[in-house]
Amino acid sequence: MYLPGEKDDSLTFIKRYSNKAKMESMAQWHEVFRIYGAIYFEKYPHESPKLMKYASTIANLAEKAGFVAAFSYDQAYRQWREIDPLLLPWDGLNGELFNEALAMGLIGKTNASKQPNPTHNPTAPVHKRKKFCYSFNIDGDCTANICGYEHICQENVSDSQGASGYGYELIDESKLEQEVPVIQHDFVTVKSSNND
Repeated sequence: MYLPGEKDDSLTFIKRYSNKAKMESMAQWHEVFRIYGAIYFEKYPHESPKLMKYASTIANLAEKAGFVAAFSYDQAYRQWREIDPLLLPWDGLNGELFNEALAMGLIGKTNASKQPNPTHNPTAPVHKRKKFCYSFNIDGDCTANICGYEHICQENVSDSQGASGYGYELIDESKLEQEVPVIQHDFVTVKSSNND
């Protein structure tokens, strides 16, 4: 940030450096607020219960909406309080700012839930996500009309390999009278069925 200033009878812009440490956790906020409270209590001892109520409000908000939302509320509340301390006492609650902070936390949690979950990765190799047909793997055949499981060999996992593990499904030729398409996941397979 650059601030205007005068140097040698001319207007110059001076870069302002901030020595403020970035607030990154609720523990750090509590430590700073404890120091602030100790100084504040020296001058206004009768305000101590109200200031402790405020600290509790911030802690509860952080628990519900996260630290970023609570810190945002704290900054906005203090700015409002600078304008008129009597209008906004320490033990008071600014409903509008509080609801904004809760919404900020809710949006943050919603966005976080949209992040890819490492335990369920749809782009993971297909064999990591498959469930195998027990009948197909034991008997080489599945008698279900619609089977929700993969008809591939679970021992040698590959889309091209069937129960034999050699790249094809074991098919009983007597059951080839009629072919019925069965939709499984994102592809269509053909399942033989017998109309006996």
